[in-house]
Amino acid sequence: MTGIGSLKLVAELPKQSRNVIEIRRNKICLKLEEQLQLAMCQKTGVEYTALRKKRIRDPESGDISTKEETRKVKPWWRMDGDKSFVTIRYGAKPLPLSNDLHTIETNGIDGVIAVLEIVRESVKQGSLDAQIEALAGKRKEEVKSGRPTLSLRKN
Repeated sequence: MTGIGSLKLVAELPKQSRNVIEIRRNKICLKLEEQLQLAMCQKTGVEYTALRKKRIRDPESGDISTKEETRKVKPWWRMDGDKSFVTIRYGAKPLPLSNDLHTIETNGIDGVIAVLEIVRESVKQGSLDAQIEALAGKRKEEVKSGRPTLSLRKN
């Protein structure tokens, strides 16, 4: 037999949804990796540029092309003399690490790199899952209780 008859046909398997906790861990790990690269570039004196892909449609031909653009990355730390203060973020909000304390104090840029590596490993191991879940849960409640919408349905 040749063609379709020679292939083994099966029913399509349903898509397995990814674990929400795993998705959140990956999200914060990617941002921590970006912050680590930013800190290492700052240590060596090299300018860090993060790239993002943007799809652009040509108005004349209608063709879609992909273009890479630079984007600004804000550091999660601030320097105050010889000390530095690191705030881990999930989205735009600071992640509470312990008893609503958000900031880690360390010495210099080397301390920032060490802190970011430690936090990255903690996130990978799942040590901060409860804090991430609490912060993401607050975000869901804010979205649900956001502005009122008009409903045209009769009750």
